Amino acid sequence: MRVLTLDVGSSSVKAAVVAGRRFLTPIVRKEVASRVAPPRVELDAEALWKAVAAAVRALGSAAREADRIALDALSPSCVVLDREGDPLTPLITHQDRRSVDEALEIERRFGRRGHLLLAGNRPFPGGIGSTTLLWLRRNAPGVLRRAATVGMCTTFLVRRLTGSRTIDPGNAAFLGLLDFRARAAGGPAAWSRELCGPSGLRPSQLPDILDGGAVAGMLTSRAARALGLRSGIEVLVGVVDTSAAFVGAGAVPGRLINVIGTTDVIALAGRKPRPHPRILTRELGAGKLWLSVYTIACGGGAVEWAQRALFPDLGTKAFYALARRAASGPPPPVEFRPYLAGDRMSIRQRKAAFDGLDLKTTREDLLRAVLHSLAAWNAEGMRLLTRRGTPLRDVYVSGGGGWLGGFLHRTWPGRWKFHPLRNAGLEGLARLAADGAPED
Repeated sequence: MRVLTLDVGSSSVKAAVVAGRRFLTPIVRKEVASRVAPPRVELDAEALWKAVAAAVRALGSAAREADRIALDALSPSCVVLDREGDPLTPLITHQDRRSVDEALEIERRFGRRGHLLLAGNRPFPGGIGSTTLLWLRRNAPGVLRRAATVGMCTTFLVRRLTGSRTIDPGNAAFLGLLDFRARAAGGPAAWSRELCGPSGLRPSQLPDILDGGAVAGMLTSRAARALGLRSGIEVLVGVVDTSAAFVGAGAVPGRLINVIGTTDVIALAGRKPRPHPRILTRELGAGKLWLSVYTIACGGGAVEWAQRALFPDLGTKAFYALARRAASGPPPPVEFRPYLAGDRMSIRQRKAAFDGLDLKTTREDLLRAVLHSLAAWNAEGMRLLTRRGTPLRDVYVSGGGGWLGGFLHRTWPGRWKFHPLRNAGLEGLARLAADGAPED
């Protein structure tokens, strides 16, 4: 089966035609840019659609011969659509922190433990869509009154491609309105009227919850013209980008993945959900596995910040050579709190800061402090996750920070075998389209 795969992230769209593990085209990449105006971090939905269309068109005739379209996307990425499927809001990303007050109010309403048991996660601002939706109700009430569909990035893209209103269970969990308690007990995926209460949304304004490997609909003639494709191609519901990587690596209980990019994400697959106040809990989105996720909002992004702020005189090659040397040295006398984009797993947001500076402190010391703080954060994530389940010793690593991974993983207790994942997300999408939901 020839599958047109789309990996939609916060900085780029990647596209390729894949059959099994064989790439029938080179991978095409089109850049996109988030709007960063703290506490707001957004993606323009129409600009993202244009990047998707440009990436698909660049694949040429091979894309027109595809049997199916499968996609994954960044999440959380809350978005509100009108009756025609056009966006009424930008995609509000996981780095957005405008809804701290709303998150506190939601947790007061349900209680900390009550919300965790009902939704599977604490109502993290930006990271759980219900907080953003309450913010919209207070600050842009007309938007929710006009809303025909509220979902995530995959919801927007599938609506634009097929006209269908869908979301997978993994993305639904991060919307913060899924009845986790019933789902964890083995019931069908359904929206919770109780969790919808603060935002005032009706379940009819929410998409149908379907397995991410299910067919959402057929490519419409309008979408086909925009993408340079033939109409009638089957389009899958889609999944979170990390879920696609899991499928590509082999989605089995105990599978452990570390995605090292702008964010640093460690995710562990298991048969049952194990909610925790400092862990993100969601379904894989295709099949029956659950994921426990530990993440920092600014991982590799903190290293990029260090280059811009501390070493603007160095080119990229020279800076990363320096960073590798700094990573191999001992911990510095300076400490760094790595919250440049806040804390995805805290409601009251934390700020980044250096501590222990004196007149002898150099910018190289500051760089070492940034790197060692990321290593400490990564190691803490491993300690938390291994209490939630027993991981396999084979760890799959993806993202652009491969050299950083070698440094971070030195802090992990125990023995591990690391495997680089190259294009696992695109391969996972092709596998999902060809084989359906993975067996656990």
